[in-house]
Amino acid sequence: MPTHSAGSASLLIYLLLLWPIYFLVLLVH
Repeated sequence: MPTHSAGSASLLIYLLLLWPIYFLVLLVH
C-alpha cells in the first residue's frame, strides 16, 4: 500500500508542522 504509507508520512509531517503552533497557542493562553 504505497498510498497508505504516503498518507502516513504526510500526516506525520503535518503534525510536526502543527504542534509548535499549538504549543504557542497554549503559551499565549
